[in-house]
Amino acid sequence: MPQGERRGVDVDLSDATYDGLITDGGRRLTGGLGQLTDGKLGQSNFRVESHGGSRGYEWVGWRRRDDPDDRADFVELAFRFDALRNFSAVSFHANNQFTRDVGVFRAARLTFSGAGTDLTGLRSGTVNYAYLRDDVIEYARMVPVTLHHQVGDHVAVRLYFDAKWIIISEVQFESGKE
Repeated sequence: MPQGERRGVDVDLSDATYDGLITDGGRRLTGGLGQLTDGKLGQSNFRVESHGGSRGYEWVGWRRRDDPDDRADFVELAFRFDALRNFSAVSFHANNQFTRDVGVFRAARLTFSGAGTDLTGLRSGTVNYAYLRDDVIEYARMVPVTLHHQVGDHVAVRLYFDAKWIIISEVQFESGKE
């Protein structure tokens, strides 16, 4: 996944605990685990100081680019599991401080595959999810997505921007061995 970004001078939305490879000049995280899977949910106000005075520590966030040549309408996260799994749901703990240009993603697209395995005949493929924008309540929230027993050991997640920033503190999959 792309490394999270700084938001101004005092808020760091990068993954400070990532234990895998950090490549591409510190911009890509691969082969490890970090803050999105540590079981800790961020506070609704991502600017609150925590963990030794750091602001944004519990969160990982990405900014939508304004440059038309470099504008991606989504951020992509990839998850690899040790064996084929049967996925029933995933939940994203997302920030929604829309008055600070942060919003829950407007849509998610999850694609399931097996490492070099032909999954034909297995209930596998793609799940699309649309989120109904909430521009009334700014609290962070869990956004559950039903996965209809998709099967795979690789899950690619695209989260589509609905505001300038997407900020996530946790991703939790519900699955069983296939």
